[in-house]
Amino acid sequence: MKNRLWSFLTAAAFMVVLFGQFTGCSITGLVVGGLSDLGKSSTRTVTGWTIESVKPGTEISLMAKDGSVRRGVFSGMISLTPEQYAERYRLWRGQDPERAFLPDPGEILTESTTRGTTETIEFIAFDSNDLVFHENGKTKITRQALSRVQALKRADGRFVDKAKLTQVLAGAGIPSLQQVRLRTPDVKYFDVPLNEIAQAEVANRRNGAANGFLVGLMVDGAIVAAALIVSAMKSPAPYVAPTPVAGKGSCPFVYSFDGRDYVLDSETFSGAVVRSAQRADWDNLDHVKAVEGVYRLRVRNEMPEVQYIDAMKLLAVDHEHGTVVAPEFNGTLHALKSLKNPIRAEDAAGNNVLPVIGEKDDRFWTSNPFNRDPDDPAQVRDGLTVEFQRPAGAPSGHLLFTVQNTAWAAYAEAYLSRIAGSRLCDWRALMDASAPAREAYQRTVTREAMLGLEIWNGNVWTSAGSIWFVGPSLSKDIVVPVDLSKCGPGPLRVRMESTAGLWMIDRVQADFGAEGAFTSAECPLLEAKDQNGRDLRDVMRASDKDYFVLSSSADQADLAFRAPAPARTMERSFILMTDGYYLSNGAPQDKPQMELLASFNAPGAFGRHMLRMLNDELGRAFSIAAPAK
Repeated sequence: MKNRLWSFLTAAAFMVVLFGQFTGCSITGLVVGGLSDLGKSSTRTVTGWTIESVKPGTEISLMAKDGSVRRGVFSGMISLTPEQYAERYRLWRGQDPERAFLPDPGEILTESTTRGTTETIEFIAFDSNDLVFHENGKTKITRQALSRVQALKRADGRFVDKAKLTQVLAGAGIPSLQQVRLRTPDVKYFDVPLNEIAQAEVANRRNGAANGFLVGLMVDGAIVAAALIVSAMKSPAPYVAPTPVAGKGSCPFVYSFDGRDYVLDSETFSGAVVRSAQRADWDNLDHVKAVEGVYRLRVRNEMPEVQYIDAMKLLAVDHEHGTVVAPEFNGTLHALKSLKNPIRAEDAAGNNVLPVIGEKDDRFWTSNPFNRDPDDPAQVRDGLTVEFQRPAGAPSGHLLFTVQNTAWAAYAEAYLSRIAGSRLCDWRALMDASAPAREAYQRTVTREAMLGLEIWNGNVWTSAGSIWFVGPSLSKDIVVPVDLSKCGPGPLRVRMESTAGLWMIDRVQADFGAEGAFTSAECPLLEAKDQNGRDLRDVMRASDKDYFVLSSSADQADLAFRAPAPARTMERSFILMTDGYYLSNGAPQDKPQMELLASFNAPGAFGRHMLRMLNDELGRAFSIAAPAK
């Protein structure tokens, strides 16, 4: 059930004074959209993110990378002294001979940076994804993002293996200087090392929201974390005609009448960005209710784009109690009644994420794009691997995903239109006229932006398709059938992967049994009118290239459907089918960057470019926010 509306994606930053212990620090965050509840606090923009502040004194739950949870009131950040850190670091390093490649605190190193500079430094610490050191002959402490470090050479001429270093940092491995200080109800304090935290949830008292954030990096003294803010209201918010917000999403928004108000229930045909990409989309509606035998929907354009709706149909699905009805990408419906949680779930760094993705509970694993090295192919991509215990002899199964895109993914989609600049119309004409060009573009988008799925067959990973872009405003349930005869013996292993920073995953479940019984009936369309009262019934009934065009945020349509008589002893769910496409307004005044657009055909090029842009803008923003050195 979409009983909580995800309103925006943020990144948070713990602003700290290096090596100073205190409990009065605030958390600074990067927020996308949904700023109306943040009052009059100042903001700055960073590539689709807005920097905001969250004050300490908030209840917080920290999920460690081993899956354990620690709860308390956030009381600030503290830092170990160099001596404390050195003791803890040497103890940790001595536990495994493979860690001998790491330098010793106080060791003299030669650092080469991505900016072409070389200097001699005295190593102090690794802190999250930062290198902390004394410059040669100086007492001032300096920190630098490891993404800016090209190479580290030890005094004996050996190089610190940066790939191994990155891998260790991604896990719970190398101790961090910074510790999150929490206070218990009986006013006792305890500290959680930053390197052990995978995700957190905090209470936002201004709007009753629960914020989940992922710890990310340190830039100029600021520890940055990617965060999600999800509404925790007891009941859905009433419908209010919105003001378009850049980065909120794209494509038409569909609201369901729940008997009291219109509630956002579907973001439809995401990714259909040109006429030739028109597609049908199927989505569960969780809030629609019959009033005097009628279901009512409202569709709106809330973005700076032109939307073309070819058809809308509402399906009433009566199914066995306890079954979950959800569609495949092609619209095939399934009623799953024996859903199983995974027995194992790990992210790309090997961290346990099973507590987050085992159930549909609005706790999302979120791919974190911060402080990644764009030149390291392993860091450009991100994902999860899950494992299911399956019954012997089961010939097939179904995977059920509840997924959502990040707001940064919506920003990236809009960015593709903007870089075409004044040639956007030419590019669209090429996509519509040339099948080879359109297919090449779709291959690129599928590889770079969609959530790719792979199954382990006992020897190698084999493709199982992909999950298409679903939008950042709401999560969506998607079913993917699996042919188990090609999976080899043992547990079913599934890998999900995409460009870092684009996807959020609420749950992944599997069903290896027979499906439940269900019937599906199209609800007769009784009424369809636009904002001016024009009758749209003939336009909406069939996919015939006769479009309802929503050219601005003033455009909307209200639809009414007759409720079929419900089947006795059955539960009813709803599936909305919409067919259409949309055209972003782009940036027609800008100089086109067609060579850049063409370069994205190379695998990983789009992800590298987006990460570089994010790193550069984030670095500039925090160089302004950070204390003077």
